[in-house]
Amino acid sequence: EGGERCFACYEMRMDKTAELAADLSPRGDFKRNAVDFWEDLQIWIARQNPENAENGMICTLKGGHNRQSHNHLDLGHFSLWCNNIPVIVDVGRGIYDKTCFSGKRYTLWNLNSTGHNGAFFDGRDQGTGAEFQAFMTPCGNTVNCDLTQAFEEDNGIRHYSRKVDAQWENNKVIISEKAEFEGRKTLTINFYTPIAPEKIAPNKL
Repeated sequence: EGGERCFACYEMRMDKTAELAADLSPRGDFKRNAVDFWEDLQIWIARQNPENAENGMICTLKGGHNRQSHNHLDLGHFSLWCNNIPVIVDVGRGIYDKTCFSGKRYTLWNLNSTGHNGAFFDGRDQGTGAEFQAFMTPCGNTVNCDLTQAFEEDNGIRHYSRKVDAQWENNKVIISEKAEFEGRKTLTINFYTPIAPEKIAPNKL
């Protein structure tokens, strides 16, 4: 589906020409909201200072399903910026090559949860296809993301969810994980940051 849509857009661009206005300066201030939730894409964005987004924190969370266009098996991935500096990020798509558009697409580390902060249970990633979904429930500066259906049924996961709580009054963003599963499992989550972490306590960076 995604490929067909992209192809149709490409042909439309080829058939029509566009003329840019001579004056490309901004048409006024862009109004940002304190919270945006794009229900069709399942994307949530919270801004500490919507009037001046470069000062303060911005946090995002992604839901949806694993057949969306340009999907990276990244359901539940969150990003965090502070004072226009990236704090928690994904690593980006890299350079596209034929592998990106083949059956081996999700073997590329940056196009699966390895390059994001989605969870692995016993080293197993999310499932591929539209049936593997995340369901987001926003409530102001807090959003809960149910990721139970993002994984294969035989993975033994009874429930898994991630909650993001933007506590702007305390200058904090709290990420909470809740998992229920059969037996014992290893849980792996990768966090990427351009800021060198500093150990300030036995269990605190």
